[in-house]
Amino acid sequence: MLAPAKRVGSILVVLVCLLAAPVCWAASGVIYSDDLNGSGPLEGSAPDVRPGVETWLAAPVFSADGVVATDRVSGTTYRAWLPFTPDPGQVYVLSLDVDPQTSGANNAGEWFALGFSNSNAVTGDPEFWDSGIAWILHRITRDSADNDEIQTFVGPGMSQSANYPSKESGPVKLTVILDTTESRWTVEWLRNGESIRGPVTYATNPTISQVGFAKIWGAGGTVDNFELKLSDLTAPLASLPRPADKADDVPIDTLLSWRPGVDAVSHDVYLGPVLDDVSNASRANPLDVLASAAQDANTYDPAGSLDYGQTYYWRVDEVDATGAIVTGSVWSFTVEPRSLPILGVTATASNSEVDRGPENTVNRSGLTEQDEHSTAAGDMWQTQLGAAEPVWIQYAFDQIYKLHELKVWNYNGDLEYLVGFGLKDVTIEYSTDGATWTTLGDFTFAQGTSSSDYLANTTVDFGDAVARYVRLTVNSSWGTSSRYGLSEVRFLYIPTFPREPYPASGATDVNPDVVLTWRAGRDAALHDVYLGADEATVETGAALIDAVADNRYPLSGLDLGATYYWKITEVNEAGPVVAWEGPTWNFTTAGAYVVDDFERYNDNETAGLVIWQTWADGFGTTDNGAQVGHSQPPYAEEDIVHRGDQSMPFYYNNSGTFLRSEAVRTFDTPQDWTRSGIETLVLHFQGRADNTTGQLYVKVNDARVVYSGSASDLTKEFWVPWAVDLASVGTDLTNVRSLTIGVENGGSGLLLFDDVGLYRVAPQSAQAEAWIEAEDAYTIDEPMQVYTDREDASGGAYIATIGDNSSGDPPDEGVASFPIALAGGTYRIIGRVIAPTGNDDSFWVRLQGATTNTVNHASGWIRWGLDIGNDWHEVPVRSMDDDDATVLFDVEPGVYNLQIAYREDGALLDNWIVTQQLE
Repeated sequence: MLAPAKRVGSILVVLVCLLAAPVCWAASGVIYSDDLNGSGPLEGSAPDVRPGVETWLAAPVFSADGVVATDRVSGTTYRAWLPFTPDPGQVYVLSLDVDPQTSGANNAGEWFALGFSNSNAVTGDPEFWDSGIAWILHRITRDSADNDEIQTFVGPGMSQSANYPSKESGPVKLTVILDTTESRWTVEWLRNGESIRGPVTYATNPTISQVGFAKIWGAGGTVDNFELKLSDLTAPLASLPRPADKADDVPIDTLLSWRPGVDAVSHDVYLGPVLDDVSNASRANPLDVLASAAQDANTYDPAGSLDYGQTYYWRVDEVDATGAIVTGSVWSFTVEPRSLPILGVTATASNSEVDRGPENTVNRSGLTEQDEHSTAAGDMWQTQLGAAEPVWIQYAFDQIYKLHELKVWNYNGDLEYLVGFGLKDVTIEYSTDGATWTTLGDFTFAQGTSSSDYLANTTVDFGDAVARYVRLTVNSSWGTSSRYGLSEVRFLYIPTFPREPYPASGATDVNPDVVLTWRAGRDAALHDVYLGADEATVETGAALIDAVADNRYPLSGLDLGATYYWKITEVNEAGPVVAWEGPTWNFTTAGAYVVDDFERYNDNETAGLVIWQTWADGFGTTDNGAQVGHSQPPYAEEDIVHRGDQSMPFYYNNSGTFLRSEAVRTFDTPQDWTRSGIETLVLHFQGRADNTTGQLYVKVNDARVVYSGSASDLTKEFWVPWAVDLASVGTDLTNVRSLTIGVENGGSGLLLFDDVGLYRVAPQSAQAEAWIEAEDAYTIDEPMQVYTDREDASGGAYIATIGDNSSGDPPDEGVASFPIALAGGTYRIIGRVIAPTGNDDSFWVRLQGATTNTVNHASGWIRWGLDIGNDWHEVPVRSMDDDDATVLFDVEPGVYNLQIAYREDGALLDNWIVTQQLE
C-alpha cells in the first residue's frame, strides 16, 4: 500500500457561520437558550434562541417539555446536542437545571449530565466524557444524608466527585464555564451558582463540536432552562462575579472578585444587606454601602466578618481613564449558616410505647420539607402510661461536637391541647464520655399546637458546649396523665472540623500535582496536614508533613497510579479544644500522563489544529515517506480508535528515494519524563492485513528504540500495546524535546496510533502459558463488568454480565479484551467458569488474527458452550457451530487480542489459560 497523494500547497478550511456545522460564533450574548416548554419529542425541535437554523439532535427519551423518560438499554447513555465550536478569546457559560426523580434499585446510581463534546452521537456507552472535554454530572441518592452527588470531568486523569447534604427535591442548576481567553483554556464548574471546582487549566485544548446534556441508563425526571451564552469580554461592565450570582453557603471570609470591564482602570465596590441600597447608591449618595472607591484590584476583601446566614448584595462600577463611571449589575450571595445540623444521632429513652420509640425524634418521621410536623402519634416518641420516674431521653452523636443550639418540636398529637403529653419542664445535661455530666440548665419547652403545620417552637442555646452526649430529664409535662412525648429534635453544631475536601474522598484520576483544599474549621489558627500512602500512618498521626496557615496545600511529584490518604487537624492552642481532628480522606492519582491521545485535532488548518501540523511528516521531502492524517477531511481517524473519538493515521512508504518514514512531535516546552515515578512510555498501534512490514521504532529526542515484537504485528487489525522501558533510552529524560514515530527497512502501508502515555506501572499485557485473571482485562466495557461478591473466585473477583443477553449475534458492547504475546504455533484456551443453568451457559470468544480448526459463527466469533455447574470448573473453548468441537488456534509469533463478550446472562468467568498443551 503506497501512501496516497496528499496536501497541495495550503488547504484553507473556511467555516461559514450560518451555512455549516460546527457553528462558529461572532456575536455576543446568548448563543442558545431553550426553556424546554415545548411539545412532542426534543429531536428536531428548535431552541428558543439560536444563531441560525439549528435544531436539537436527541435520543427519543427526551421530550421538548423537558421530561426525561426512564427508558433504558443496559449500559447506554442518552444525549441531546446542538452544534457548537468555541472561538478563542471568549468565555462561555453553559447551564441547565436538572431534577433526577428516578433512582436505581438501591436509590442510587442514575445521573444527569451537562457539558461540551466532540461527538454528535445520541446514544452510546457511559464513557462519553472520556475525551478530555468538560462535563458536570449530578445524581441523587435518596437514602443518604449526603444525597446530592456531583461529578466533574475534564477528560482522562481529571475527574472529581463530591457530595452535598439535604438535597431533598427540586432542581439543581449545573453550570460549566469554559474560558478560551488564554492560550491554554480553563474550565470551572458550579452547583446552584457556587463554584465547586476550578478553574482547571487544560494541558491540551480540546476539540469541541457539540454542546448539550445527557442521562445515563435509567434516570428519569426533568431538565429545564438550557442556556449557552457569552460573557462579553468587550463590554465595559464587570462580569463573572465570584462568588457567583445567587450563590449560597459562601464562606464567611470569602474574597469577592470579578472580571474587569474592558476599559476599566479602577473599580467602585458596593456591598450591603439591602437590595435597594446597593442598587441605588452612588459616589454622591453612598447609602453606607460604598465599600471601596477607585480601587485598582479586581478583588475585594470585606472588612470584618460577614453575618452568618445573611444574604448580601454587591455591585462593581467600572471607572475608565476619563473618570466616566459604568454602573454594574447587582449580584447577590448568601453566607454560610452559623451552625449545621448533626446528622449522626442515636436516641435512647427510659421508656417507650410500642412502635413509638425515641428514634422517631431524630429520623425526621412526620416532618415535611418545610419542617412542619404531622399530628400522627406514630411519628413521635411516647412513653407508656405510668412510666417509672425519672423519665429521660438521651442522644449520642457520632463524635464530639461544639454545640450551638437545640431546636424542639414538642409532642403534637391531635388532642395535645387537651392531654398535654408534651414535655414542659426539662433538665438538660451534656457529656463528652457518657460518664461525667455537666448540667446546662432547666428549660421550659413550648407546647405543641396539634396542627399539621407545626414548626419547632423552642430553641435552647448550648453556648458552644463541647459534647458527644445530651440527656433530657423530664420534670413535668403539659398535662396530668403521667404519659410523656416528644416529636422531633435537631442539634446544631459549630463546624470546627475540616470539611468539603478537594479532591473529594475516593476521587480517582487525580492530577499528581493537585492542590489540596478544604473548608476550614471555624476555630482553626493552623492546619496540620497529614499525607501518606499508608492509611494507618495517617490515621494515627504519624504522617504529619506540614502545618500551614491557609486551608490549601499544593502537592507535586506524587506517584502515578497510587492511592494517597490525607487528613487535616484544625489547631488552636487558645481554644477550649486545642485540636479538632478531621476524617481520613483518600484519592488515587491518574495512572498515566497523556503525551497525545489525538483528541484535540480537527480539520481547521487556519487555527493550527490539523493533526499533521503537530506531527510533522515527510510531506514535501524526498527521503521521508511518512504521511500523517488521511488525504481528505476528516484528517484524523474517527472510526477505528483505541479510546476516545480519534486516532492518528500514519501512512508509511519506504520505497524509491524514501529511506524511512517518520513523524515528529516537537514539544513547545520540554517535558520531564522522570516525574511522578514515570518508568514506561506506552503506545498503541494497529495495522492492516495488506501492509508490508518494516522495522517500527520510536525516538525520544534522538535516542532510538526499536519495536522488539514480531514484524507481523504491523499487519494485525487490532490494537497492539507497545511498552518502552524508559530506563533503556539513552537521553536526558528530564528534558524531552521531541517524540518520533517511524518505520524503516522497507515496507509500506497504514498504521493507526492512539493513546500515547507515560506510566509508572504500565498496563500489563497477558502472557501465554499462565493463568490470566479475568478481572485484569486490558479493557472492559459495560454491561460486562467485574464482580467481587464470591470469595471462592481466584483473586476474589470475576467478570460477568447479569441481566443482559446477546444470543443471536455478538454484541458491540460488553466486551473484555486481553492482549497476549504468543510465541507462535497451535494453542488451546481453557476458562474457569460457572454456568448455573442451561439458560446461562455460553459466551462469545475470539482470538483476533488467529485461524481455527473449527467452523464458527458467521461473524468470526466463537459461540463457546459451557458445561453446567454451580461451582467453578474448567471448560475449553468449544464451538457450538461445530458440534461443540474444541477449538485450536493457530498463530504466527506476535501479539494477539483475546476477547470475550456476553451471550447469556449468568455465565461467570474467573480466569483462563492459553496453552500449547492440546490434550
